[in-house]
Amino acid sequence: MPDEFSIQELMTVFLARELNDGEVLAVGVATPVAEAAVRLAHLTHGPNMELVFLGVRMNVAHLETIPMPAYGWDRRTVRWAESYSDTGHRFDRIKDWHKRVFFIGGIQVDMYGNTNLIGIGPDYRHLKFRGPGSVGTPTLSTHVGRYYIVLNNHNPRVLVELSGL
Repeated sequence: MPDEFSIQELMTVFLARELNDGEVLAVGVATPVAEAAVRLAHLTHGPNMELVFLGVRMNVAHLETIPMPAYGWDRRTVRWAESYSDTGHRFDRIKDWHKRVFFIGGIQVDMYGNTNLIGIGPDYRHLKFRGPGSVGTPTLSTHVGRYYIVLNNHNPRVLVELSGL
């Protein structure tokens, strides 16, 4: 094995070691390092972790015990699935989110940890670059047990003094 590794690989291993079995791990949009870390942790030491990518639950080994929707799903139809989606992981059970870990990305992050996911430009009506939007980031980061800001790049374009938000 080579002795060299990338910064992204180092970040992935570091984050994976921070995660505990049994946690619910929610990974935001366009965060490949966080996704790799969550998958690595799940495969190496977290068989009871619940993985949520883009709002889809992963690790369906426990599906036999989860009640399915009343409109006619049969548990056997998803028994061997790699994932499934119900609405129970969204905002309906915020009081139980203290066991969750959330990973946030950003177009820009300032020195106070404010993340800009909206866009870049002086006029919000005509942005030079449009991002995906916050899509629940304020709610998630407020109510989860802990969260990590994980960036794909660490450069002056992304790490700004003040995000201007």
